[in-house]
Amino acid sequence: MSLETNIADPWRIPHASTIDANASYKFDFGKVRATVSGNVNNLLNYHYITKAWNPSVTSDANEDNIYCFFNMGRNCSVRLKLNF
Repeated sequence: MSLETNIADPWRIPHASTIDANASYKFDFGKVRATVSGNVNNLLNYHYITKAWNPSVTSDANEDNIYCFFNMGRNCSVRLKLNF
């Protein structure tokens, strides 16, 4: 016995892309070699859906009846690396 599921027109998550930037600078800090680095993820702060699902098995998924997770927006980090 096999169960078939027919999906006539699935709802698709809208397409999204992001721009990330990073930079680093190496320098001497006394007798120690140092590197400072920085990252900016999602530079343009574009909001998009990262995961979506339809909690109902009785209705078709569309933008009005789904649960979804949105991205975190722009975030950044700074690192300092010291080489002894």
